[in-house]
Amino acid sequence: MAFKDPVVIFIVGPTGSGKTEAALKLAGLIPCEFVSADSMQVYKGMDIMTDKLPVSLRRRYRHHLIDILSPSKEYSVASFCRAAGKAVEGIIRRKKVPVVIGGTGLYVQALLDGIFDDGARDPKRRRQLERLASEKGLGFLYDKLCFVDPEAARKIDSHDAKRIIRALEVYERTRQPISLLQKKRRGLAQKYRTLVIG
Repeated sequence: MAFKDPVVIFIVGPTGSGKTEAALKLAGLIPCEFVSADSMQVYKGMDIMTDKLPVSLRRRYRHHLIDILSPSKEYSVASFCRAAGKAVEGIIRRKKVPVVIGGTGLYVQALLDGIFDDGARDPKRRRQLERLASEKGLGFLYDKLCFVDPEAARKIDSHDAKRIIRALEVYERTRQPISLLQKKRRGLAQKYRTLVIG
């Protein structure tokens, strides 16, 4: 099995569905390295509950993004995408095929399609918007969102306080609708050929 252009293979599914076994069989067919897309395997010491591959097999078959963080540290989707993107680029530079293995759907989707992460977080403004929702009601904020970003408002439920506040926070910080900024996302699917097996 050979690939001309860089390709990134994703093996996805729930825990216990045979992802790792399939990946190891694939390693017998092509030169590859693995990138974990599991939100818990990044943490050191969570071996049993996350069904991590034994260290001996991880030494034999190179794995990335396993045991990289203390459980006391916070890890976000944005952090994962940055680290996984670098791992994939390194694997391709080494002339191997990156194989992303994971059961965390949000991580897989974000890596494939990209995420909206412009750093437009403003905790102070978010608290103000939360206070406004308490005082005037969530409907007031939703109406405001309908005015500044009708496209986002159509996709966000009128009772979803978190997403309404986030969309308004982004708009007030950037003066651009979040729906427009989200269209500028780029993930691995826009950079490489991808094959998703699930």
